[in-house]
Amino acid sequence: PLLVAYPIIVGVTTYRLARRVREQNRMLATLSRTDGLTGLLNRTHWLEVVSNELKRHWRTDAPVSLLILDIDHFKNVNDQFGHLVGDEALRNIAKVLSETLRDPDTPGRYGGEEFGVVLPDTDSEGACVIAERVRRSIEEAIVTSLPEVRCTVSIGVAAASADLSDSRQWIERADRA
Repeated sequence: PLLVAYPIIVGVTTYRLARRVREQNRMLATLSRTDGLTGLLNRTHWLEVVSNELKRHWRTDAPVSLLILDIDHFKNVNDQFGHLVGDEALRNIAKVLSETLRDPDTPGRYGGEEFGVVLPDTDSEGACVIAERVRRSIEEAIVTSLPEVRCTVSIGVAAASADLSDSRQWIERADRA
């Protein structure tokens, strides 16, 4: 009986451990791509999406646009209410972004109070419509309840074009806009 039971026990244990390691690796991969505060893509992985979409545009000439959002006067929120309220505001703005954007759009945290959104299959006209919808949604949202804080954002829009040398230049155009 021991010659039969031992290999079965070792096999079952090994299978369970392998499943657990696989699940933990999936979780680790997700954590390494995600901004811990907002739940959006972190800067590194969002920049990777930007680069891939620009390459796709060059290859297929499919329209793609980029939004850069900057929270207006965010330093005042942190100074007046504290960093915990500022963190809650960032989380809630990320939530508004996720709820307002379309499925193929990719939001990410670009910097401290800056967010970026890649809009595949969207020309500059369509990107302006989406940007206005996002701007209005954030403006109307109460980003923290105690104390009640509302924020506004400035949004720059840039459509991909053949004259861009790299994704950094594309981001700079959206940021300047």
